Formats: sequence, structure tokens, C-alpha cells
Amino acid sequence: MVLTKEEVKLLAKIKTSEKYARQIKRRNKAMLKAAEAMIANFDEIWGARNGDEDTHEYIYEQYDYGSDIGCPHCTLPSINCHDCAWWKVLRRPRCCLGVKFGGISARKVRYGLFYAVYDSRFEEVCISYEAAPKRKSTALKQLNNIITILKGHIEWADLALSGEI
Repeated sequence: MVLTKEEVKLLAKIKTSEKYARQIKRRNKAMLKAAEAMIANFDEIWGARNGDEDTHEYIYEQYDYGSDIGCPHCTLPSINCHDCAWWKVLRRPRCCLGVKFGGISARKVRYGLFYAVYDSRFEEVCISYEAAPKRKSTALKQLNNIITILKGHIEWADLALSGEI
């Protein structure tokens, strides 16, 4: 289990229908598949950081992932934070980005050699050599943080689908 008891308690307050939970699960499982491919090929990706533009382009084409599934809480008819289930509980604009899943928030994984973006209409797990850290261990931690938050979202969706929250 990735989620803490406190995280589950907060997530239980976020109105998440079965339809929403399925969308959250589909979105995060697709992102997780991409992140796991990055882990499996970490040495190749890390080794290419000093490569030329062609090398980087090859790596991006092989491993970057993006789709247009979007956040079900954001894609309400008005796409207005004030209509969102997160706003109704936390009362801050874009507050969902600060919510922790396994101790990691979406804000924490938005920059680095490996980064993830959650948006109202799309999501992506990507590589950015411009933001590569100096240490390999830091890059690996960035990727593991992404995997943690993705697994946390999947766990949340599973809890909602099972009726546990």
C-alpha cells in the first residue's frame, strides 16, 4: 500500500464516482507503464544526457509518454476550480497539485530529468535533459517519486471502485 492512512482519509472526502475512478485508473496506469519503461532503461536514458540533439530526440521518441485522458474532476463542463471536488474540500485554486500520494505531490514531480504533468485535459511522463541533475541517484529518485504518485492514484481509484472510500 502506497497511501498513508491520512492520505486515504483526505481522499475519501473527494467525491469520486465510479466513472471518475475508472478514468483516474486508466490515466495513471498508462503513465505508470511509461515510467516503468524508463526505469527498465534507466542506464540508457542516464547515459544519453551528454549526447547530442539527435541522441536526445531518439530517447524522447522512445520513452516520452503523453495522452489526452485528462482529470475527471477538472473536465467538468466549466473547467473551473470552484466547481471541482478538490476545491470543495481544500478551498484553494489548483489545490489538487499539492495533495500527497505516498508522500509525493504532483508539484514535486514537475521538474527534473524525469517529470510528470497532470493537467485538466492531458497528462505526460517525460524526460528533460535540460533539467538533468548532476547525480544519477537524484535522477533515479525523481523517477521513483513519479512511480510512487502514480501508484498512489491507482490505489485511490481502486479504493473508490471497491467502495472502501
